[in-house]
Amino acid sequence: MSGRSTIKHVPKPWGHETIWAHTDAYVGKILHITAGQSLSVQYHDVRPGRSLYEKLVRGGRVERLLDDDAVTAAMADPPESTRAYFRGTCLARWADSVVAANWDSLVLDVGIEPLRRIPMMEPTRGSKEHVAELFGQVSTPRQLVERLTAS
Repeated sequence: MSGRSTIKHVPKPWGHETIWAHTDAYVGKILHITAGQSLSVQYHDVRPGRSLYEKLVRGGRVERLLDDDAVTAAMADPPESTRAYFRGTCLARWADSVVAANWDSLVLDVGIEPLRRIPMMEPTRGSKEHVAELFGQVSTPRQLVERLTAS
C-alpha cells in the first residue's frame, strides 16, 4: 500500500493501536496503553499475580521441582553444590558490601574505587567444595577480591 491510508484501530491485549499512516516504507501509529497493562512480557517482574512464572504455574505449564518451603529455606541456606553457595556466603558475611547480586555475578564495594565485579559464569564453580577453603582464609570482601585476582 502506498500513499494515503485510512485511520485504523487495532485491538491489542494491552490496549490498541491507531494506525494513521501506512506506506510501503513507513507505518505511523499511536499506541494506547490501558492503565495497568504493559507492552511486553515483564520477565523480571516477580510480584505475585504479575510474574510470568506465576502465570505459567497457574496455567499448569510449569513443573515445580521445589515447594515454597524449600525455596524459602534456600534463601537463607543456599545449596552447597552450586555458585549459590558463594553468593549466599558473601551476602551472609558482607551484606553491606554487596552492591548487586545476580545469577552470574556479584558486585562488591571493597572500600576503594571502583566497585569490584566477580563473574560467576560457571554454575558449579563457587560450590562449598570449591570455595570453603578460600572463605576460611579471608575476613573481608577486600581480602576476598585480592585473593581472587592474585592468580
